[in-house]
Amino acid sequence: MRQLALILLATLSLHAFADDDATPDDTAETSDRVTADYRKMPFTVKLGAIGYSYEEMGIMHVDGNLYTLGGEYRRSFGLERRIPMYFDVDLNIAYGLDEYHGAVNHPDHTTSPTETASRDQIYNLEGHFGMSFFDTSTQTLDVYAGLGVWYLENKINGAGSYTRDITYFYLPIGVRYTVRAGPSFKFTSGLQYNQLMFGTVVSRFSEVDSNADDSSNLQTEGGGFTVNAIGEFTFEHTSLFAEAYYRYWEIQSSNGWVGDGGIWYEPHNKTKLGGLSVGMRF
Repeated sequence: MRQLALILLATLSLHAFADDDATPDDTAETSDRVTADYRKMPFTVKLGAIGYSYEEMGIMHVDGNLYTLGGEYRRSFGLERRIPMYFDVDLNIAYGLDEYHGAVNHPDHTTSPTETASRDQIYNLEGHFGMSFFDTSTQTLDVYAGLGVWYLENKINGAGSYTRDITYFYLPIGVRYTVRAGPSFKFTSGLQYNQLMFGTVVSRFSEVDSNADDSSNLQTEGGGFTVNAIGEFTFEHTSLFAEAYYRYWEIQSSNGWVGDGGIWYEPHNKTKLGGLSVGMRF
């Protein structure tokens, strides 16, 4: 999948810089196309809430609700072509308190079970190159690929707890279908696969014992997906929308890190997020 994502990204990038002497689309006026809305309204802001769960299989799990804030910029070009192109950047932030069910570490390298509050912050940045197929006044099909980074900071409360910084670098590949159901309403559904390139997990054991070293584990196997649905009301220069989505990650066990007390591994884990958001394009 890594090779497929890189090939698709390279193909889209080459097409973006190809000769502009492309066959024009006679099926719809440029201003009437679905993708023309993005040229008029390139910016998006949104806020919402998600149900969040992170689980290390058989060891611990964190679950609760997080609040979200996001923004997007989309630059469309080549609208005179039969298959126009676009580039977009999407940033999403989630923050909140949830419940940790697992164990805490002690300076003597022992652990004890605990259930306590946990603070989580997620920062997710993606950039995509895409092509819009079947782009008419009533529908369009976006196919895209790009690069993404996912950063999670997790900190549980109480003695023996420590901060973990989890970062994934990945290749998103997706499709998104939009249909215009009337003069001012659009419905969009999307599916995106996320292929992990590599990830790192830093466990700050020095917060428990100042003499301990912080561990750093490398993760190279895993991936995930995102599905979403959007209902959107469009006006002359703005639009309002509501979105429902679900996101899933599954990452395999990391390499071993040799440190105090032996070899430390980041175990096989799963992350699940289901959310709702409302927003505006302008």
